[in-house]
Amino acid sequence: MDKSYIKDLYNQFAGEYHQKRKSSSKSFYNEFIEVPAISGLVKDIVSGKKVLDLGCGTGIFTKMIHSWGANVTGVDISEEMIKIAKIENPEIYFVTSDAEHTNFSDEEFDVVSSSLMIHYLDNLSTLFKEVNRILKQKGYFIFSFHHPSNEVIEKMKINDETKNIFNDYFSLKDYRWKMMGIEFISYHHTFEDISIYLSESGFLIEKILEPKPIKDGKEFDAKEFEFTSRTPTFCVIKAIKFK
Repeated sequence: MDKSYIKDLYNQFAGEYHQKRKSSSKSFYNEFIEVPAISGLVKDIVSGKKVLDLGCGTGIFTKMIHSWGANVTGVDISEEMIKIAKIENPEIYFVTSDAEHTNFSDEEFDVVSSSLMIHYLDNLSTLFKEVNRILKQKGYFIFSFHHPSNEVIEKMKINDETKNIFNDYFSLKDYRWKMMGIEFISYHHTFEDISIYLSESGFLIEKILEPKPIKDGKEFDAKEFEFTSRTPTFCVIKAIKFK
């Protein structure tokens, strides 16, 4: 799929997306699952470091990285997202760029973070090699994505009851999902695929998280809390550059 499809979608709905992410009442999955998980891996290693937030959107997580003492740069393919990020965070450097082909120098960053972006790419090899190029030796690549098993779950009504059907896990194809009533197209990757791409690109996996919602999420939305406590929704990987 042409990446311009996702770029155009986010350009069109950048303002609406930003307001959604700023409101915890509209972002259960972000606020109570993904953000706490990726923050736990990033927060303690970025103080005084040069960090790239890849696929930064409107800069919400980039701002958090900045607050932890990092010299952080935000990058996104959407010009409208970057416009909002610059307005909201004038003290942070943001740039519009394709994540697979940046203009940064070799070994420029100590850490590269990427929140919920890689599932938009059908082939991860080019992205991972580019991250390796711009990372210093023993630098960290920390990224989150849709959990591979969640990507193949389909909700179906059977005898007036909604059931989760587990489709073919090993079929590597695109899948459709909705946010803000908008249909997005992403790509399914198995854990094996991701680990192979990382290894071939010069990374070793140091840690994998399959986060459950934090306790505060139960008071916020008991139904979603119960579902996501049983069914994985996201995954976070911390990988180190070894070559």
